[in-house]
Amino acid sequence: MKFQIWLLVSILTFPSYGQDIKTCNRKLKDTFEKIEFYTDQRGKNEFAYDSINKSNEDFEKLLLQCTSSFPETLTLDFKDLTKSGLEISTSKNSLFRIYSWDTETGGTMRSFRNIFQFKSSKKVFSQKLLSDVDEYGESSYSYEILDQVISKKKTFYIVKCISIGSSAVSSHKIKIFSIENGKLNDNAKLIKTKSGIKNELSYDIDFSSSVNQEPNSLDREYAWLKYDVKNKVIIIPLITEEGKLTKQKIKYQFKGDYFEKIQNASH
Repeated sequence: MKFQIWLLVSILTFPSYGQDIKTCNRKLKDTFEKIEFYTDQRGKNEFAYDSINKSNEDFEKLLLQCTSSFPETLTLDFKDLTKSGLEISTSKNSLFRIYSWDTETGGTMRSFRNIFQFKSSKKVFSQKLLSDVDEYGESSYSYEILDQVISKKKTFYIVKCISIGSSAVSSHKIKIFSIENGKLNDNAKLIKTKSGIKNELSYDIDFSSSVNQEPNSLDREYAWLKYDVKNKVIIIPLITEEGKLTKQKIKYQFKGDYFEKIQNASH
């Protein structure tokens, strides 16, 4: 009799649980599409900008709620959302994920919102990175997980961050994260430099600068930050004190404990 009761409860509750996931996914899709809808209304509707802001806030709250309530979302593909422009990057061990989207509230200077989801002690958490948002809750950076490494029996995540100031100006950085004691540590230090062990490497590039508009100036492809997954190497362009982009690269390779600087190369 007890088995029959347990079986009946399982049959009744499982569809409801699955439906909650589906309902959440549908609400996320509908809310996210409102951002694009009201973006298209700018210039036609004087209240469009306020509606864009509200849609971003609504989507963020709903995403935080869904991703913290349902552990399955840590590996869910969210196909409808990614087709609509939501960027999702997940670590190889499926314990860390970042959701990032353009809020459409900026002009040439882009603004983003990011949700960080992670698993610790069999529990799933979701949060904003409060150290990286302005008074409106937006960030100038979008985030993407590139790789993970193990140092001293602890897992660290290598994350690429990009800020778009205009069609000519952008900021780039590699930032290290870790999950410790049930919390996301966005100040994990794993990059060995002359001035100490750092949490990030960063640089800015301005193509409107005169030094980058000379006849022999380089194409923009030389400005992008790269990461060699196979050899665990961070590759950033060498930029002179005057701000001129060069073909030379600065490389930091993971040596077992830290990322350490290795010789420069011309390409």
